Amino acid sequence: MTIIYTETHLTSDPEETSDSIVFQIALSTITFYCQTHREENISYIKAHKIRAGDVVRIYGILITVPEQYIKVSSIELVPFPSIGFKKRRIDEAFDNPHTQLHYKKYRSTDSCDTVSSMSLLPELIDNSPPKDEQLLDEKKEEDIYFDFGSNFGHYFYYLYGRAQFACSHVAQNAAKDNQKRTDKLKYEIEQCQQETGHDLNKLFTEIYQIATEATKRGFSRLSVVLFVSKVTEFLEKLKDLLNTCSSPIPFGLEQEDGIPLPSCIFEYYRTHIAH
Repeated sequence: MTIIYTETHLTSDPEETSDSIVFQIALSTITFYCQTHREENISYIKAHKIRAGDVVRIYGILITVPEQYIKVSSIELVPFPSIGFKKRRIDEAFDNPHTQLHYKKYRSTDSCDTVSSMSLLPELIDNSPPKDEQLLDEKKEEDIYFDFGSNFGHYFYYLYGRAQFACSHVAQNAAKDNQKRTDKLKYEIEQCQQETGHDLNKLFTEIYQIATEATKRGFSRLSVVLFVSKVTEFLEKLKDLLNTCSSPIPFGLEQEDGIPLPSCIFEYYRTHIAH
């Protein structure tokens, strides 16, 4: 049994059958059919008018025989950080008058300033733990950072794609891996994978928040240190997740040894922090 816990978007509108609702979601480059029979899930989908393009958090079980699909135990729309607004397609979110009080679009000629901006939670900046500086001090000597060569928008797609691929690779090979494991080991690894998935989602949200706040207010040593340390932790957790899977990564899709950074972050880091 493979447990699925993921955040992704619907690639089709939900379709109601006599006793269930069926829809499709994207996992990495693969589309999976999902089905739920639970009345509370059916009511939730109808009440919130969930449809293609919505980002949802899904918990369920991957069924492989006789057909492959995800049996959904729970589903919910993903809230925007800090304000609890349900995540819809991005254009609808910014057009909604209730979110305009919290979100504004910022744009400049800088290639790194082409993402929408949101207010960063004060705790994330003001009470940042000293481990961020310590982490970077440890990494400086290794010179592991390099220029990704693009803007924030492309960079976020890169991070999201790496995470989706890692989760998909682990899920697809879980059945084969579990044949070699005891029940206790299977349980421990599944728990580890779920915790890592939760941590990755939290880190990705923090990375986005830090970047958009820096876009709005300008770069500072603190914001760049936070960004670089969170990205480092994110990519290291991806490696940890992939290490729970014994199946080899397909050729050409291996994760880089270094840590890529958006051009503007890399330049600031190289100029003001690394030396």
